[in-house]
Amino acid sequence: MTKGEQTRQKIIEATVALMLSDTRASVSHIIKQAHVSRTTFYRHFPSLGDAILATTLTRFPTSYQSITDPAELLELVINTLDQDLAFFVHFSVYKEEFDFLFKQLFFKVANNVQITLLDRTPVNDELVYRAISGIVAGWMTNTTTIKAADVKGFIQQVLNL
Repeated sequence: MTKGEQTRQKIIEATVALMLSDTRASVSHIIKQAHVSRTTFYRHFPSLGDAILATTLTRFPTSYQSITDPAELLELVINTLDQDLAFFVHFSVYKEEFDFLFKQLFFKVANNVQITLLDRTPVNDELVYRAISGIVAGWMTNTTTIKAADVKGFIQQVLNL
């Protein structure tokens, strides 16, 4: 691992630690935790949002990028969320980054499927995405009532997988 890769990893580890604590991650908190300068932080990440997004993507197996089967990708996403729920609950407070990541994942899953009872239009896709992201958010805040299998089954029905 190069020095740059090691530094990037230190920043990601500091971001994870802050996200799992009750401290809302900020660039100042991250650079203090990672023992790097502000310039070094910005050399690796153009913004706080980019650091948070990169950190979150490290929680998924790298294989998710090459999966083309929607059902297989959905399985991987739900299992990853379920196995690392504490992290993702903290990640969800970063609304913009959370929405960006899950919108990417949703459209990767939904890209080649017929959404149940709906014509594929941008508006319908957005509405279905909003419904599914609301269900995922509800699961993340109520894991005693809603289980991963319930969320996966619902999404499979909606996406006709």
